[in-house]
Amino acid sequence: MAESTLQIHLNGRFRLVGANGAPIELASVKAQAMIALLGTEEHMTRSRTWLQDKLWSDRLHTQSANNLRQLIFQLRTALGPVAGVLVTNRGLVGLDPLQVEVVAAGEGEFLEGIDVRDPEFENWLAQKRAEADPPAEGKAALPARYGSPSTPLIRKETVRSPRQLTIESANELDSWLGRFETRVAEMIHRSLRELLDVDLVEPGQNLDGRGSVALYLHAYSETAGQVGIRVSIFEGLGQGKFWSDSATGKAPGPREDPGWPFRNLCHRGCDALVDRLIQATPSTGSEIDAISLAGMAMRRMFSMLPGSIGEAANLLQQANNIRPRGLYSAWQAQLAVIEYVESGGERREELADLADELCYRAMAAEGTNANVLAAVSHARLVFDNDLGAAVELSRLAVLANPSNPLAWSARANALLNANEPKMAYQAASAAHSLSRETTFRYWTEFQLATTAVETGNPEKAVAHSERARALNARYRPALRYLIGLHAELGDSDAARSNLARLRRIEQGLTVERFAMNETYPVSMMRKAGLVDISKLSDL
Repeated sequence: MAESTLQIHLNGRFRLVGANGAPIELASVKAQAMIALLGTEEHMTRSRTWLQDKLWSDRLHTQSANNLRQLIFQLRTALGPVAGVLVTNRGLVGLDPLQVEVVAAGEGEFLEGIDVRDPEFENWLAQKRAEADPPAEGKAALPARYGSPSTPLIRKETVRSPRQLTIESANELDSWLGRFETRVAEMIHRSLRELLDVDLVEPGQNLDGRGSVALYLHAYSETAGQVGIRVSIFEGLGQGKFWSDSATGKAPGPREDPGWPFRNLCHRGCDALVDRLIQATPSTGSEIDAISLAGMAMRRMFSMLPGSIGEAANLLQQANNIRPRGLYSAWQAQLAVIEYVESGGERREELADLADELCYRAMAAEGTNANVLAAVSHARLVFDNDLGAAVELSRLAVLANPSNPLAWSARANALLNANEPKMAYQAASAAHSLSRETTFRYWTEFQLATTAVETGNPEKAVAHSERARALNARYRPALRYLIGLHAELGDSDAARSNLARLRRIEQGLTVERFAMNETYPVSMMRKAGLVDISKLSDL
């Protein structure tokens, strides 16, 4: 190419070099990050919304838009005489490819030492580094039913995310109630962003119709020291309100945890948004889009119906072929865990190799997503018996999003295996509280049962296990625990009834296999003394 006005060096530490060979210093790390984001794009151009999501993902649209405007101004000032390489309009920001050269040569890690401290940018950075340093040969290939990563099942989308969300508040933004509304909105948006690709649209801007929703928050003062907030969700294009709920609680200080009433409300709001947005299938150039495919997979993943694991895995692979995400790989790893447990411990080595590869991909792409951290924590514990990794990953999952029930579920599972039953029960209670209106409530009911066993309360364990069985009659771990619990409590008839239920799902199961086969997945029951062949032999 002709002599460039600006050279961008991305391997090793970030560097800018002008036409005369003199370095150009950018004091702002986010300015460096934005140049890198643009320089690695095919046409060196991105939408303002996309850049805002990568650099200020924890801020509302109006705040991040203002931050981007300030950053562009600072960058023009820093570039000085070559500021013309930065091209902007109302919707786009880019670099002039005729004046800019990205230098591929150079030693060192991609963007070595950069620290933007935004989870979305970190996910992007991890993905770019993983592309430059792929996993070593010899890693396990995905079985056919989990899809082939090299053969797209549906062509890739070439459009922006079709889902749109606008957020509006009832109170002035600089008032205490307005700031509380903003805080709750950010909590809902964080949970939503972990699951779906959604564009934030400024209030007053036209929404595109299907796949577009508006979130409205109204905080109000209750009695002294108390605050209430109502969250309502409306369809785009004036279709009316389809969900609304409220919560009241102690008014939190600026640095105080908002408390469980508001965390529960945020999760319910996110769940309502996800349920509506995965149903919408706007025209995207594909017959169906990644979000809808992932939504179908989510429903199958926790259904425990025959064939549902393979169906969910294939749907996730199709979604990943359209719009690659670490989340989809993490959920496939979770499916491998479920398949191992549900199969009674069969094909452990194959599933362990599969989960290892999927966990690597997931962490490289979205290592700060609470759902990813939770799924990888489960897989590391089940297949690798890596308790240290499971405990740390679950801790990070809860820190990433304390409103995520799967994060607390992973935390409870890890702490239970770490011989911390009281802390595990607290985490399981948090997961249960947050999951009351989800499709996997049976899972958190059962976790309360396992922690109740470890805290010496078998009657409570039976009650929670029975609820888990009632919510999902095909959930085998609950049936297994009920067999052991009733046998331990001397209720042979109840133990025998649950064994019959389990045998209808698990053909060929014998008491000997249940009690004596070391590969059968009842290790926590053994540890708790619930697999006693002398009490099970008469069943």
